[in-house]
Amino acid sequence: MTAQAAVVPAVIGLAVTPLLLYKLLPPEVQQTPEAPAQAAEKLEKMGSMSRNETIMLGTMCFALVLWVRAASDCHISPCTAARSGLQRRQIMGNFFGDLLARRFADALIEVLRWSLAHDEVRRSTFCPRT
Repeated sequence: MTAQAAVVPAVIGLAVTPLLLYKLLPPEVQQTPEAPAQAAEKLEKMGSMSRNETIMLGTMCFALVLWVRAASDCHISPCTAARSGLQRRQIMGNFFGDLLARRFADALIEVLRWSLAHDEVRRSTFCPRT
């Protein structure tokens, strides 16, 4: 009941806040015609994706899809999905070799931590089983 009553003010707040901030604190840069050229130049300088970056992208997509679809379709725990992503990354190459790998590992470890906490709360007497 309370959530239903809060929907209208929340939607109004979500719609009005960005407009109000735009009027009160307008952006300093209004137009950036050189941005596409600068972006293309930086992308060209970076070159194509390396082998490790391609493996990282595939592993992250695999883990994300498995994590999202785990509960509904596959009946796999989100912990298992995150763990399988970490293991796949470990098998495929240097686990802590670059900053991207560390960020990926941190994200999956955070998923593991939250999933384990969720499982503990579900098992406790404070939360009814769903």
